[in-house]
Amino acid sequence: MYYSWKLTLVIVCSVPVMLVTLGWLGASMQPYVTKQNDKLTGALKQFSNAVNSIETVKCFNGQVTEAQKYSKHIAEAAQWYGRIVNINAQQAGFTQFMGSAMFVQAFYYGRVLVNSHQKTAGDVVTTFMAALSAFSSIAAIVSQLLVLEKGRTAGATLRAIISQVEGGQPSRRYEISIRPQSCVGDIVLDNVRCGDH
Repeated sequence: MYYSWKLTLVIVCSVPVMLVTLGWLGASMQPYVTKQNDKLTGALKQFSNAVNSIETVKCFNGQVTEAQKYSKHIAEAAQWYGRIVNINAQQAGFTQFMGSAMFVQAFYYGRVLVNSHQKTAGDVVTTFMAALSAFSSIAAIVSQLLVLEKGRTAGATLRAIISQVEGGQPSRRYEISIRPQSCVGDIVLDNVRCGDH
């Protein structure tokens, strides 16, 4: 900016457009991340149920059925992940396009400034390199947007769980209680020892 504020302004004028577009793409990614997490949670529940009830699964030859249920959840999670990766690729591609557009803008306007004898070629290159290093820092963040989006989703889920616990009304109950109508008989304990005595 010290060497040419006009050139700096021309170079960085596309940054707000880039940030708005990346923010919009990131917001459209959020529902897909949530749906993928739901499907992965379903797969984990299916796996846990199969492992915890392994005797029942083996007894009824349910290995194939349990594997199919698990595979279904994983396949659905993979479909949502494909959409997430697609949006992430759009973000990366848009960032690369904007970087190329900045090159064109900078060298075209720099040539105008040099031809009109307002700035020297050295001033133009110095200004361009300084602005390019700032843009490189912004572009480095783009590669981490997917991780940040998944973290934001995890934080929202955690916040919802905490609010349910604090409110005392969990929305989901996973335990199933089966109790008989009546119980006939006695419970007898014979020759019971506690500890080492």
